[in-house]
Amino acid sequence: MLRDRTSTSTSREGIAASGPRPPSLTCWQEYRSISSVHFWTCASKCFEEKALSVIHLGEVAGLGGLQNWVCSLAEAQVRQGFEVQLKQPPWTATRSQVFSDLPVHTWDLERTRGFDVVHSHGLGGFQNSRIRRGLQRPIMLQTYYGTILGMQIALRWFQNLVGWNGLDVPLNIVRDAMCGQAADAVIAISPKVRSEIRRFYGIRERKISVIPGGYSPNTDATPKRFLRRTLGLPESGFLFLLYLWDGPIP
Repeated sequence: MLRDRTSTSTSREGIAASGPRPPSLTCWQEYRSISSVHFWTCASKCFEEKALSVIHLGEVAGLGGLQNWVCSLAEAQVRQGFEVQLKQPPWTATRSQVFSDLPVHTWDLERTRGFDVVHSHGLGGFQNSRIRRGLQRPIMLQTYYGTILGMQIALRWFQNLVGWNGLDVPLNIVRDAMCGQAADAVIAISPKVRSEIRRFYGIRERKISVIPGGYSPNTDATPKRFLRRTLGLPESGFLFLLYLWDGPIP
């Protein structure tokens, strides 16, 4: 068995000790709301007989919205008794910091054996078509937070203005489409995203469930005044963060 059960058990203790984080994307109950008949034909026996084992595959390093959602979901599932591992695609920088108590592994196709579900996020599902070829393959779930093609259409004027021309964009559009086409079920975080993946990528309606990103009002209980003092910021005033991306918009 290729799973590292020791690290998973340790991570559960760490999550429990650090206190709850909101299940920002979906959690156990929301897995049950997935509408795909094929997904549940495969998954129902797993849910009845044992705790589910899940791999979350995506770019989880950093502090972006997607990263926070994936880590929050994985940690919520650990608290509910799931066996969970986080995995990053091979193009992720090895020194990137991950803000989660769960262990993070570099993607390895062999490590999917023995798991019940591979839940890919964004372009993290780049290997979904290869996983399908296995005789005892896991159930595959893909979440879309948007589409690369939809983003290109919406922002093309801006890219032309500043002179960006990412040659890898067409390839990433194909990969983005294949992630959902190879999955057993697809989650869209909004009706607009559902419309885009149907229109641009030809993903069947019956495979798609709309599950919006969640929000917990208790997520940040730290007083802003304390944070400003800790970071050496003025007690009042507007704080503006500018993030510069090196390269074309993905």
